[in-house]
Amino acid sequence: MNASVTAENIAVERPTVLLIDNQELVRAGIRSLLESRDFAVLGAAAHADAVRLAGELQPAVIILDPDTGSGAALNLIGEVQEASVRSRILVLTAQRDPALCARVMVLGAAGLMYKHEPADVLFKAIHRLQAGEVWLDRARTAGVLMQMARRRRELDSSEARIETLTKREREIVGVVCEGLRNRQIADRLSISEATARNHLTSILDKLGLASRFDLVVFAFRHGLVNG
Repeated sequence: MNASVTAENIAVERPTVLLIDNQELVRAGIRSLLESRDFAVLGAAAHADAVRLAGELQPAVIILDPDTGSGAALNLIGEVQEASVRSRILVLTAQRDPALCARVMVLGAAGLMYKHEPADVLFKAIHRLQAGEVWLDRARTAGVLMQMARRRRELDSSEARIETLTKREREIVGVVCEGLRNRQIADRLSISEATARNHLTSILDKLGLASRFDLVVFAFRHGLVNG
């Protein structure tokens, strides 16, 4: 990895790029392609160094291959964006999944392209992102926008339901997520077991959930408890 070149050394019109990919051969190949077209590759690294390098180098464009659609990998989008707020993130993936595409855009990516596409598409995408535009396959744009709108509606609905919970009910959610049963919840909060059971029934009803397991998943997903 060569991180000796900084953004200040590069002419404004020359796109500055940071490559994030866990596969060294892939990084080397993309770097070679970009440098052959006069892009300034400021650095290339695996996920472990992504946030640090983004903060140090402040590139115009960050090419990020999350490898999988897992939460841990996709969380890098937000973390890298926070470290370099002016950078535009281009997700490079082999997964042709409209749901994944919508998710990375919601998480803050400015573009997405597939690995099977030719190098010229990558060059064009970088220039578009540097110019402040979004890069997305036109054939999938409508589907992605629909997915994003649906996700926004779901989030709005979840937030509205969460707002109906009382302070005591939020406490109940917290102890349920610790794995406590009704008797233990009652002892922890100095209430009767019947009251604990009634609170839990009310919580499930307000959130539209069917079981304690569903409640735990919902709570962690929507930030009702710390991960």
